[in-house]
Amino acid sequence: MKKLYLKKLLCIISSVSILSVNLLSNSISAAEFEYSNSIETVYQYSQSVLSNTDFDSQEVYGKAAIEIEILFQDEQFNYICLSDEDNAKHIIEEVIAQAINDCNLNNSISPLSYYQGVYYINNSVPVFKQSESYYCGPAATIMAQIGNGDIQDTPTNYSKDAQDDMSDALETTASEGTYVYKISNYMRDNTEKKNSNDDTYGYRYLGDIYNDNSNSINNSGYDFINRIKGSLQSNYVPILYSIWYSAFDYYNGYDSGSGHYLVVTQVDEIHHTVTVVDPHYSNSYNGIHVLTYDNFVCGMDYGYLIYV
Repeated sequence: MKKLYLKKLLCIISSVSILSVNLLSNSISAAEFEYSNSIETVYQYSQSVLSNTDFDSQEVYGKAAIEIEILFQDEQFNYICLSDEDNAKHIIEEVIAQAINDCNLNNSISPLSYYQGVYYINNSVPVFKQSESYYCGPAATIMAQIGNGDIQDTPTNYSKDAQDDMSDALETTASEGTYVYKISNYMRDNTEKKNSNDDTYGYRYLGDIYNDNSNSINNSGYDFINRIKGSLQSNYVPILYSIWYSAFDYYNGYDSGSGHYLVVTQVDEIHHTVTVVDPHYSNSYNGIHVLTYDNFVCGMDYGYLIYV
Protein backbone atom coordinates (compact mmCIF):
# COMPACT_ATOMS: atom_id res chain seq x y z
CA MET A 1 0.00 0.00 0.00
CA LYS A 2 1.37 3.40 -0.96
CA LYS A 3 0.60 5.19 2.28
CA LEU A 4 2.09 8.48 1.12
CA TYR A 5 0.05 8.56 -2.08
CA LEU A 6 -3.14 7.83 -0.16
CA LYS A 7 -2.46 10.63 2.26
CA LYS A 8 -1.62 13.08 -0.53
CA LEU A 9 -4.75 12.07 -2.38
CA LEU A 10 -6.79 12.80 0.74
CA CYS A 11 -5.26 16.27 0.94
CA ILE A 12 -5.88 17.02 -2.72
CA ILE A 13 -9.51 15.84 -2.60
CA SER A 14 -10.18 17.81 0.59
CA SER A 15 -10.46 21.33 -0.82
CA VAL A 16 -11.92 22.69 2.40
CA SER A 17 -10.10 21.93 5.63
CA ILE A 18 -11.77 20.74 8.82
CA LEU A 19 -10.87 24.01 10.50
CA SER A 20 -12.81 26.01 7.89
CA VAL A 21 -15.87 23.82 8.38
CA ASN A 22 -15.67 24.36 12.14
CA LEU A 23 -15.44 28.12 11.74
CA LEU A 24 -18.67 28.12 9.74
CA SER A 25 -20.55 26.03 12.28
CA ASN A 26 -23.21 27.82 14.31
CA SER A 27 -22.80 25.40 17.20
CA ILE A 28 -19.06 25.84 17.68
CA SER A 29 -17.92 26.30 21.29
CA ALA A 30 -15.55 29.01 22.50
CA ALA A 31 -12.76 26.44 22.95
CA GLU A 32 -13.35 25.01 19.49
CA PHE A 33 -13.32 28.51 18.02
CA GLU A 34 -9.96 29.28 19.65
CA TYR A 35 -8.59 25.96 18.39
CA SER A 36 -9.85 26.55 14.84
CA ASN A 37 -8.79 30.20 14.80
CA SER A 38 -5.25 29.26 15.87
CA ILE A 39 -4.98 26.73 13.06
CA GLU A 40 -6.41 29.21 10.56
CA THR A 41 -3.81 31.82 11.59
CA VAL A 42 -0.92 29.40 11.08
CA TYR A 43 -2.44 28.11 7.84
CA GLN A 44 -2.61 31.64 6.44
CA TYR A 45 1.02 32.11 7.47
CA SER A 46 1.95 28.94 5.55
CA GLN A 47 0.25 30.26 2.42
CA SER A 48 2.09 33.56 2.78
CA VAL A 49 5.45 31.77 3.08
CA LEU A 50 4.64 29.65 0.03
CA SER A 51 3.72 32.76 -1.95
CA ASN A 52 6.87 34.64 -0.97
CA THR A 53 9.38 31.80 -1.42
CA ASP A 54 11.42 31.79 -4.63
CA PHE A 55 11.05 28.19 -5.82
CA ASP A 56 13.31 26.82 -8.56
CA SER A 57 10.43 25.17 -10.37
CA GLN A 58 6.72 24.44 -10.27
CA GLU A 59 7.61 20.89 -9.22
CA VAL A 60 9.39 22.12 -6.09
CA TYR A 61 6.51 24.47 -5.29
CA GLY A 62 4.03 21.60 -5.74
CA LYS A 63 6.04 19.37 -3.41
CA ALA A 64 6.14 22.08 -0.72
CA ALA A 65 2.42 22.86 -1.06
CA ILE A 66 1.44 19.20 -0.72
CA GLU A 67 3.66 18.76 2.35
CA ILE A 68 1.99 21.77 3.98
CA GLU A 69 -1.47 20.32 3.33
CA ILE A 70 -0.38 16.98 4.80
CA LEU A 71 1.00 18.78 7.85
CA PHE A 72 -2.38 20.37 8.60
CA GLN A 73 -4.00 16.92 8.59
CA ASP A 74 -1.82 16.03 11.60
CA GLU A 75 -3.61 16.33 14.95
CA GLN A 76 -0.35 16.73 16.85
CA PHE A 77 0.56 19.74 14.71
CA ASN A 78 -2.90 21.27 15.10
CA TYR A 79 -2.46 21.32 18.87
CA ILE A 80 1.00 22.84 18.46
CA CYS A 81 -0.74 25.66 16.55
CA LEU A 82 -2.92 26.23 19.61
CA SER A 83 -0.23 25.90 22.28
CA ASP A 84 2.82 27.40 20.56
CA GLU A 85 2.04 29.45 17.45
CA ASP A 86 5.64 30.61 16.97
CA ASN A 87 6.95 27.05 16.90
CA ALA A 88 4.14 26.00 14.56
CA LYS A 89 5.29 28.71 12.16
CA HIS A 90 8.86 27.50 12.54
CA ILE A 91 7.74 23.99 11.59
CA ILE A 92 6.07 25.48 8.48
CA GLU A 93 9.39 27.05 7.47
CA GLU A 94 11.25 23.78 8.10
CA VAL A 95 8.77 21.76 6.03
CA ILE A 96 9.14 24.12 3.07
CA ALA A 97 12.94 24.15 3.37
CA GLN A 98 12.92 20.34 3.61
CA ALA A 99 10.82 20.05 0.45
CA ILE A 100 13.24 22.32 -1.42
CA ASN A 101 16.22 20.31 -0.15
CA ASP A 102 14.74 16.95 -1.10
CA CYS A 103 14.00 18.20 -4.62
CA ASN A 104 17.61 19.34 -5.04
CA LEU A 105 19.32 16.18 -6.25
CA ASN A 106 22.76 17.80 -5.97
CA ASN A 107 22.38 18.45 -2.26
CA SER A 108 22.76 15.00 -0.74
CA ILE A 109 23.41 14.18 2.91
CA SER A 110 25.59 11.19 3.61
CA PRO A 111 24.22 8.65 6.09
CA LEU A 112 27.79 8.42 7.43
CA SER A 113 28.27 12.08 8.29
CA TYR A 114 29.98 11.40 11.60
CA TYR A 115 32.04 8.22 11.38
CA GLN A 116 31.41 4.54 10.93
CA GLY A 117 30.60 3.36 14.41
CA VAL A 118 27.91 2.50 16.90
CA TYR A 119 26.00 5.18 18.81
CA TYR A 120 24.27 4.06 22.00
CA ILE A 121 23.05 5.11 25.44
CA ASN A 122 25.52 4.37 28.24
CA ASN A 123 22.82 3.46 30.75
CA SER A 124 20.54 0.48 30.32
CA VAL A 125 17.08 1.38 29.02
CA PRO A 126 14.47 -0.95 30.54
CA VAL A 127 11.69 -2.64 28.61
CA PHE A 128 8.39 -1.32 29.93
CA LYS A 129 4.93 -2.56 29.07
CA GLN A 130 2.38 0.24 28.99
CA SER A 131 -0.30 -0.43 31.58
CA GLU A 132 -3.11 1.10 29.49
CA SER A 133 -3.69 0.96 25.74
CA TYR A 134 -3.10 4.73 25.53
CA TYR A 135 -0.10 4.88 27.91
CA CYS A 136 2.70 4.46 25.35
CA GLY A 137 3.65 8.12 25.88
CA PRO A 138 4.01 7.90 29.67
CA ALA A 139 5.81 4.54 29.42
CA ALA A 140 8.28 5.80 26.81
CA THR A 141 8.93 8.93 28.87
CA ILE A 142 9.79 6.92 32.00
CA MET A 143 12.01 4.61 29.94
CA ALA A 144 13.86 7.63 28.54
CA GLN A 145 14.27 9.16 31.99
CA ILE A 146 15.79 5.95 33.34
CA GLY A 147 18.07 5.71 30.31
CA ASN A 148 19.18 9.29 30.90
CA GLY A 149 19.90 8.52 34.55
CA ASP A 150 17.36 11.05 35.83
CA ILE A 151 15.32 8.46 37.75
CA GLN A 152 16.36 5.11 39.16
CA ASP A 153 15.66 1.77 37.55
CA THR A 154 13.60 0.37 40.45
CA PRO A 155 10.53 -1.89 40.63
CA THR A 156 8.49 1.14 41.75
CA ASN A 157 9.05 2.85 38.41
CA TYR A 158 7.76 -0.23 36.58
CA SER A 159 4.42 -0.04 38.40
CA LYS A 160 1.08 1.09 37.06
CA ASP A 161 1.11 3.82 39.69
CA ALA A 162 4.28 5.27 38.15
CA GLN A 163 2.67 5.32 34.72
CA ASP A 164 -0.51 6.84 36.19
CA ASP A 165 1.58 9.61 37.76
CA MET A 166 3.40 10.25 34.49
CA SER A 167 0.09 10.22 32.64
CA ASP A 168 -1.15 12.96 34.96
CA ALA A 169 2.02 14.99 34.45
CA LEU A 170 1.71 14.71 30.66
CA GLU A 171 -2.08 15.27 30.70
CA THR A 172 -2.60 12.00 28.83
CA THR A 173 -6.20 11.09 28.01
CA ALA A 174 -7.89 7.98 26.67
CA SER A 175 -9.38 9.92 23.75
CA GLU A 176 -6.30 11.86 22.67
CA GLY A 177 -3.33 9.99 24.11
CA THR A 178 -0.29 12.20 24.76
CA TYR A 179 0.76 15.19 22.72
CA VAL A 180 4.35 15.38 21.48
CA TYR A 181 4.97 18.89 22.75
CA LYS A 182 3.94 17.88 26.28
CA ILE A 183 6.48 15.05 26.40
CA SER A 184 9.09 17.38 24.92
CA ASN A 185 8.37 20.05 27.55
CA TYR A 186 8.43 17.49 30.35
CA MET A 187 11.77 16.08 29.22
CA ARG A 188 13.16 19.59 28.84
CA ASP A 189 12.17 20.49 32.40
CA ASN A 190 13.10 17.17 34.05
CA THR A 191 16.36 16.15 32.36
CA GLU A 192 19.65 16.97 34.03
CA LYS A 193 22.25 18.20 31.55
CA LYS A 194 25.31 15.99 31.18
CA ASN A 195 27.35 19.08 30.30
CA SER A 196 26.55 22.74 30.92
CA ASN A 197 26.65 23.57 27.21
CA ASP A 198 24.31 20.75 26.15
CA ASP A 199 21.08 21.64 24.38
CA THR A 200 17.75 20.81 26.01
CA TYR A 201 15.08 18.44 24.71
CA GLY A 202 13.00 19.65 21.81
CA TYR A 203 10.87 18.07 19.12
CA ARG A 204 10.95 17.94 15.33
CA TYR A 205 8.23 17.15 12.82
CA LEU A 206 9.80 14.76 10.31
CA GLY A 207 7.56 15.18 7.29
CA ASP A 208 8.34 13.21 4.14
CA ILE A 209 11.55 11.28 4.92
CA TYR A 210 10.99 8.15 2.82
CA ASN A 211 10.45 7.85 -0.94
CA ASP A 212 7.64 5.38 -1.56
CA ASN A 213 8.30 5.44 -5.31
CA SER A 214 11.85 4.14 -5.02
CA ASN A 215 11.55 2.56 -1.53
CA SER A 216 14.53 4.59 -0.39
CA ILE A 217 15.54 7.12 2.27
CA ASN A 218 15.70 10.73 1.09
CA ASN A 219 17.97 13.54 2.30
CA SER A 220 15.64 14.41 5.16
CA GLY A 221 15.58 10.77 6.24
CA TYR A 222 19.35 10.72 6.59
CA ASP A 223 19.19 14.02 8.47
CA PHE A 224 16.70 12.35 10.84
CA ILE A 225 19.12 9.48 11.52
CA ASN A 226 21.97 11.94 12.09
CA ARG A 227 19.90 13.84 14.66
CA ILE A 228 19.25 10.59 16.53
CA LYS A 229 22.97 9.81 16.49
CA GLY A 230 23.75 13.25 17.89
CA SER A 231 21.33 12.73 20.78
CA LEU A 232 22.74 9.27 21.52
CA GLN A 233 26.29 10.57 21.28
CA SER A 234 25.42 13.15 23.97
CA ASN A 235 23.84 10.29 25.98
CA TYR A 236 20.21 11.44 25.81
CA VAL A 237 17.52 8.92 24.85
CA PRO A 238 15.52 9.95 21.75
CA ILE A 239 11.75 9.38 21.91
CA LEU A 240 9.81 8.66 18.71
CA TYR A 241 6.19 9.24 17.76
CA SER A 242 5.22 7.10 14.78
CA ILE A 243 1.97 7.08 12.83
CA TRP A 244 3.18 4.41 10.39
CA TYR A 245 4.65 1.97 12.92
CA SER A 246 2.70 -0.77 11.13
CA ALA A 247 5.49 -0.57 8.53
CA PHE A 248 8.05 -1.79 11.09
CA ASP A 249 8.85 -5.41 10.27
CA TYR A 250 7.92 -6.75 13.69
CA TYR A 251 4.39 -5.31 13.49
CA ASN A 252 3.59 -7.35 10.37
CA GLY A 253 1.20 -4.67 9.15
CA TYR A 254 -0.79 -4.39 12.40
CA ASP A 255 -2.20 -0.88 12.91
CA SER A 256 -4.36 0.15 15.86
CA GLY A 257 -5.41 3.35 14.10
CA SER A 258 -3.55 5.72 16.41
CA GLY A 259 0.03 6.94 16.83
CA HIS A 260 2.58 5.17 19.01
CA TYR A 261 5.59 6.16 21.14
CA LEU A 262 8.84 4.21 21.48
CA VAL A 263 12.49 5.00 22.19
CA VAL A 264 15.82 4.53 20.40
CA THR A 265 18.82 3.06 22.20
CA GLN A 266 21.33 2.45 19.40
CA VAL A 267 22.28 3.34 15.83
CA ASP A 268 24.78 0.99 14.17
CA GLU A 269 26.37 2.66 11.14
CA ILE A 270 28.42 -0.42 10.30
CA HIS A 271 25.37 -2.61 9.72
CA HIS A 272 22.90 0.25 9.07
CA THR A 273 20.50 -0.73 11.83
CA VAL A 274 18.55 1.07 14.55
CA THR A 275 17.59 -0.52 17.87
CA VAL A 276 14.27 0.53 19.40
CA VAL A 277 12.53 -0.37 22.65
CA ASP A 278 8.76 -0.63 22.28
CA PRO A 279 6.47 -0.38 25.35
CA HIS A 280 3.44 -1.85 23.54
CA TYR A 281 1.04 -3.69 25.86
CA SER A 282 0.97 -6.76 23.59
CA ASN A 283 3.74 -9.33 23.90
CA SER A 284 3.66 -9.61 20.10
CA TYR A 285 5.21 -6.13 19.75
CA ASN A 286 6.68 -5.27 23.14
CA GLY A 287 10.43 -5.40 23.63
CA ILE A 288 13.76 -4.69 21.94
CA HIS A 289 13.80 -4.71 18.13
CA VAL A 290 16.56 -4.15 15.57
CA LEU A 291 15.40 -2.51 12.33
CA THR A 292 17.23 -1.76 9.10
CA TYR A 293 17.68 1.91 8.22
CA ASP A 294 15.12 1.58 5.42
CA ASN A 295 12.48 -0.13 7.53
CA PHE A 296 13.02 2.27 10.43
CA VAL A 297 12.75 5.44 8.35
CA CYS A 298 9.76 4.09 6.42
CA GLY A 299 7.92 3.54 9.71
CA MET A 300 8.79 7.06 10.90
CA ASP A 301 7.51 8.86 7.79
CA TYR A 302 5.54 11.95 8.92
CA GLY A 303 6.26 11.21 12.56
CA TYR A 304 8.01 13.22 15.30
CA LEU A 305 11.40 13.04 16.99
CA ILE A 306 11.87 14.23 20.61
CA TYR A 307 15.60 14.59 21.22
CA VAL A 308 18.55 16.69 22.38
